[in-house]
Amino acid sequence: MYFEVYIDQFFAEQFLYGYLLLYLTMRILGEKRPAPKIGLAGILFAVLQCAYLFTGSRWLSAAGLFLGAAAAFSRGRRLRGIFFLFFVTLCFGGTLQALLSLFPVSAEAAGLAAFFLLSFLWKKLDACHRLQKQEVRVSLFWEDKSLALRALVDTGNRLREPLTRRPVSILDAQSAADLLGDGWEQKKGFFLIPYHSIGKSRGWMRAVTLDKICIDTSDGKSEIRKPLFAISNERISRSDDYQVILNPEHIKI
Repeated sequence: MYFEVYIDQFFAEQFLYGYLLLYLTMRILGEKRPAPKIGLAGILFAVLQCAYLFTGSRWLSAAGLFLGAAAAFSRGRRLRGIFFLFFVTLCFGGTLQALLSLFPVSAEAAGLAAFFLLSFLWKKLDACHRLQKQEVRVSLFWEDKSLALRALVDTGNRLREPLTRRPVSILDAQSAADLLGDGWEQKKGFFLIPYHSIGKSRGWMRAVTLDKICIDTSDGKSEIRKPLFAISNERISRSDDYQVILNPEHIKI
Protein backbone atom coordinates (compact mmCIF):
# COMPACT_ATOMS: atom_id res chain seq x y z
CA MET A 1 0.00 0.00 0.00
CA TYR A 2 1.29 3.44 -0.84
CA PHE A 3 -0.06 6.97 -0.93
CA GLU A 4 0.52 9.70 -3.45
CA VAL A 5 1.13 13.11 -1.94
CA TYR A 6 1.17 16.27 -4.00
CA ILE A 7 3.65 18.51 -2.27
CA ASP A 8 2.05 21.73 -3.50
CA GLN A 9 -1.36 20.67 -2.19
CA PHE A 10 0.14 19.50 1.11
CA PHE A 11 2.02 22.79 1.48
CA ALA A 12 -1.17 24.79 0.81
CA GLU A 13 -3.12 22.74 3.38
CA GLN A 14 -0.43 23.18 6.04
CA PHE A 15 -0.19 26.90 5.33
CA LEU A 16 -3.96 27.20 5.72
CA TYR A 17 -3.91 25.29 9.01
CA GLY A 18 -0.92 27.23 10.31
CA TYR A 19 -2.45 30.58 9.44
CA LEU A 20 -5.79 29.70 11.03
CA LEU A 21 -4.17 28.33 14.19
CA LEU A 22 -1.96 31.38 14.65
CA TYR A 23 -4.79 33.80 13.92
CA LEU A 24 -7.13 32.06 16.37
CA THR A 25 -4.46 31.97 19.09
CA MET A 26 -3.75 35.68 18.62
CA ARG A 27 -7.44 36.44 18.83
CA ILE A 28 -7.75 34.55 22.10
CA LEU A 29 -4.72 36.34 23.58
CA GLY A 30 -5.81 39.74 22.28
CA GLU A 31 -2.70 40.13 20.11
CA LYS A 32 -2.90 42.28 17.01
CA ARG A 33 -0.50 41.53 14.19
CA PRO A 34 -0.67 42.45 10.49
CA ALA A 35 -1.84 39.68 8.18
CA PRO A 36 1.50 39.53 6.25
CA LYS A 37 3.39 38.73 9.45
CA ILE A 38 0.95 35.94 10.32
CA GLY A 39 1.27 34.76 6.71
CA LEU A 40 5.07 34.54 6.98
CA ALA A 41 4.73 32.56 10.20
CA GLY A 42 2.24 30.31 8.40
CA ILE A 43 4.74 29.74 5.58
CA LEU A 44 7.43 28.78 8.11
CA PHE A 45 5.01 26.36 9.72
CA ALA A 46 4.12 24.80 6.33
CA VAL A 47 7.79 24.45 5.30
CA LEU A 48 8.65 22.52 8.44
CA GLN A 49 5.58 20.31 8.05
CA CYS A 50 6.79 19.46 4.55
CA ALA A 51 10.23 18.69 5.97
CA TYR A 52 8.56 16.37 8.48
CA LEU A 53 6.75 14.64 5.60
CA PHE A 54 10.07 13.93 3.82
CA THR A 55 12.15 12.96 6.86
CA GLY A 56 9.57 11.44 9.20
CA SER A 57 11.05 13.36 12.13
CA ARG A 58 8.28 14.43 14.54
CA TRP A 59 10.65 17.03 15.98
CA LEU A 60 10.32 19.00 12.77
CA SER A 61 6.52 18.98 13.12
CA ALA A 62 6.79 20.30 16.69
CA ALA A 63 9.41 22.82 15.58
CA GLY A 64 6.90 24.16 13.08
CA LEU A 65 4.60 25.16 15.94
CA PHE A 66 7.44 26.60 18.03
CA LEU A 67 9.03 28.64 15.25
CA GLY A 68 5.67 29.72 13.82
CA ALA A 69 4.66 31.11 17.21
CA ALA A 70 8.09 32.69 17.70
CA ALA A 71 7.77 34.46 14.37
CA ALA A 72 4.19 35.62 14.97
CA PHE A 73 4.25 36.78 18.60
CA SER A 74 6.13 39.66 20.15
CA ARG A 75 9.24 38.81 22.17
CA GLY A 76 7.67 39.22 25.61
CA ARG A 77 4.67 37.02 24.80
CA ARG A 78 6.27 34.18 22.84
CA LEU A 79 6.26 31.62 25.64
CA ARG A 80 2.62 32.30 26.42
CA GLY A 81 1.82 32.27 22.71
CA ILE A 82 3.49 28.87 22.21
CA PHE A 83 1.54 27.38 25.14
CA PHE A 84 -1.81 28.63 23.85
CA LEU A 85 -0.93 27.66 20.29
CA PHE A 86 -0.46 24.03 21.39
CA PHE A 87 -3.78 24.17 23.27
CA VAL A 88 -5.60 25.65 20.27
CA THR A 89 -3.96 23.06 18.00
CA LEU A 90 -5.31 20.22 20.16
CA CYS A 91 -8.82 21.73 20.09
CA PHE A 92 -8.59 22.37 16.37
CA GLY A 93 -7.34 18.86 15.62
CA GLY A 94 -10.12 17.24 17.65
CA THR A 95 -12.79 19.39 16.02
CA LEU A 96 -11.33 18.74 12.56
CA GLN A 97 -11.36 14.97 13.03
CA ALA A 98 -14.90 15.06 14.38
CA LEU A 99 -16.12 17.02 11.36
CA LEU A 100 -14.34 14.72 8.93
CA SER A 101 -15.90 11.65 10.56
CA LEU A 102 -19.39 13.17 10.60
CA PHE A 103 -19.55 14.87 7.21
CA PRO A 104 -18.25 13.88 3.74
CA VAL A 105 -16.25 17.05 3.16
CA SER A 106 -12.69 17.83 2.14
CA ALA A 107 -9.96 18.49 4.70
CA GLU A 108 -9.81 22.15 3.66
CA ALA A 109 -13.56 22.64 4.14
CA ALA A 110 -13.46 20.84 7.49
CA GLY A 111 -10.51 23.01 8.56
CA LEU A 112 -12.38 26.21 7.77
CA ALA A 113 -15.51 24.90 9.52
CA ALA A 114 -13.45 23.97 12.60
CA PHE A 115 -11.89 27.45 12.63
CA PHE A 116 -15.24 29.24 12.46
CA LEU A 117 -16.77 26.92 15.06
CA LEU A 118 -13.93 27.49 17.54
CA SER A 119 -14.03 31.24 16.86
CA PHE A 120 -17.77 31.30 17.55
CA LEU A 121 -17.40 29.32 20.78
CA TRP A 122 -14.58 31.56 21.97
CA LYS A 123 -16.62 34.68 21.22
CA LYS A 124 -19.51 33.35 23.29
CA LEU A 125 -17.30 32.31 26.19
CA ASP A 126 -15.48 35.63 26.16
CA ALA A 127 -18.77 37.56 26.12
CA CYS A 128 -20.13 35.54 29.04
CA HIS A 129 -16.93 36.10 31.01
CA ARG A 130 -16.99 39.86 30.39
CA LEU A 131 -20.62 40.08 31.43
CA GLN A 132 -20.13 38.09 34.62
CA LYS A 133 -19.09 41.11 36.69
CA GLN A 134 -19.58 43.94 34.24
CA GLU A 135 -20.81 47.31 35.39
CA VAL A 136 -22.60 49.47 32.84
CA ARG A 137 -24.43 52.77 32.67
CA VAL A 138 -28.18 52.67 32.14
CA SER A 139 -30.89 55.26 31.66
CA LEU A 140 -34.43 54.40 32.76
CA PHE A 141 -37.45 56.18 31.26
CA TRP A 142 -40.89 56.51 32.83
CA GLU A 143 -43.46 58.92 31.36
CA ASP A 144 -41.70 62.31 31.24
CA LYS A 145 -38.91 61.33 33.65
CA SER A 146 -35.53 59.71 33.11
CA LEU A 147 -32.87 58.56 35.54
CA ALA A 148 -29.23 57.70 34.83
CA LEU A 149 -27.87 54.93 37.07
CA ARG A 150 -25.07 52.43 37.45
CA ALA A 151 -25.96 48.78 36.88
CA LEU A 152 -24.31 45.47 37.62
CA VAL A 153 -24.81 42.74 35.02
CA ASP A 154 -25.47 39.68 37.16
CA THR A 155 -25.25 36.38 35.28
CA GLY A 156 -26.83 34.71 38.31
CA ASN A 157 -29.96 36.82 37.99
CA ARG A 158 -32.42 34.67 36.06
CA LEU A 159 -35.49 36.37 37.47
CA ARG A 160 -38.56 36.07 35.26
CA GLU A 161 -42.18 37.12 35.30
CA PRO A 162 -44.05 33.87 36.03
CA LEU A 163 -46.75 34.12 33.35
CA THR A 164 -44.95 35.58 30.32
CA ARG A 165 -41.43 34.33 31.29
CA ARG A 166 -39.98 37.70 30.35
CA PRO A 167 -36.65 38.60 32.01
CA VAL A 168 -36.82 40.93 35.01
CA SER A 169 -34.10 43.32 36.23
CA ILE A 170 -34.01 44.78 39.75
CA LEU A 171 -34.13 48.44 40.80
CA ASP A 172 -33.37 49.64 44.31
CA ALA A 173 -36.15 51.25 46.34
CA GLN A 174 -34.68 54.77 46.51
CA SER A 175 -34.09 54.99 42.75
CA ALA A 176 -37.59 53.65 42.14
CA ALA A 177 -39.03 56.41 44.34
CA ASP A 178 -37.00 59.05 42.45
CA LEU A 179 -38.13 57.77 39.05
CA LEU A 180 -41.72 56.71 39.66
CA GLY A 181 -42.76 59.33 42.21
CA ASP A 182 -45.48 59.06 44.82
CA GLY A 183 -48.61 57.05 44.20
CA TRP A 184 -47.36 55.26 41.13
CA GLU A 185 -48.91 52.01 42.35
CA GLN A 186 -52.40 53.50 42.22
CA LYS A 187 -51.77 55.28 38.94
CA LYS A 188 -50.23 52.46 36.92
CA GLY A 189 -50.68 49.37 39.06
CA PHE A 190 -48.08 46.70 39.69
CA PHE A 191 -47.65 42.95 39.81
CA LEU A 192 -45.71 40.66 42.12
CA ILE A 193 -42.55 38.71 41.28
CA PRO A 194 -41.56 35.73 43.46
CA TYR A 195 -37.87 35.46 44.29
CA HIS A 196 -35.36 33.51 46.34
CA SER A 197 -32.28 34.97 48.00
CA ILE A 198 -29.56 34.04 50.47
CA GLY A 199 -30.83 34.35 54.05
CA LYS A 200 -34.44 34.42 52.91
CA SER A 201 -36.05 31.34 51.45
CA ARG A 202 -38.66 33.17 49.41
CA GLY A 203 -40.43 36.48 49.05
CA TRP A 204 -42.23 38.87 46.72
CA MET A 205 -41.19 42.06 44.99
CA ARG A 206 -43.41 44.62 43.33
CA ALA A 207 -42.69 44.97 39.64
CA VAL A 208 -43.51 47.52 36.98
CA THR A 209 -43.13 47.89 33.22
CA LEU A 210 -41.02 50.95 32.40
CA ASP A 211 -41.24 52.81 29.10
CA LYS A 212 -37.70 51.91 28.04
CA ILE A 213 -34.11 51.38 29.14
CA CYS A 214 -30.97 52.53 27.35
CA ILE A 215 -27.80 50.53 28.11
CA ASP A 216 -24.33 51.94 27.48
CA THR A 217 -21.55 49.31 27.34
CA SER A 218 -18.04 49.16 25.91
CA ASP A 219 -19.51 47.38 22.87
CA GLY A 220 -21.99 50.17 22.15
CA LYS A 221 -25.46 51.31 23.10
CA SER A 222 -28.70 49.36 23.06
CA GLU A 223 -32.34 50.14 23.84
CA ILE A 224 -35.14 47.94 25.15
CA ARG A 225 -38.78 48.97 25.07
CA LYS A 226 -41.14 48.02 27.89
CA PRO A 227 -38.58 46.29 30.17
CA LEU A 228 -39.78 44.67 33.38
CA PHE A 229 -38.25 45.89 36.64
CA ALA A 230 -38.77 44.53 40.13
CA ILE A 231 -38.28 46.94 43.02
CA SER A 232 -36.00 45.60 45.70
CA ASN A 233 -37.26 45.64 49.26
CA GLU A 234 -33.67 46.07 50.46
CA ARG A 235 -30.52 47.85 49.32
CA ILE A 236 -28.93 45.97 46.46
CA SER A 237 -25.46 47.45 47.06
CA ARG A 238 -24.14 48.16 50.53
CA SER A 239 -21.70 50.79 49.29
CA ASP A 240 -24.17 52.14 46.70
CA ASP A 241 -21.78 51.27 43.86
CA TYR A 242 -24.75 50.42 41.65
CA GLN A 243 -28.51 50.88 41.81
CA VAL A 244 -29.64 48.31 39.26
CA ILE A 245 -29.06 44.56 38.95
CA LEU A 246 -29.40 43.98 35.24
CA ASN A 247 -30.72 40.68 33.94
CA PRO A 248 -28.11 39.36 31.42
CA GLU A 249 -30.89 38.76 28.90
CA HIS A 250 -31.35 42.52 28.72
CA ILE A 251 -27.91 42.64 27.08
CA LYS A 252 -27.39 40.89 23.79
CA ILE A 253 -24.34 38.64 23.79
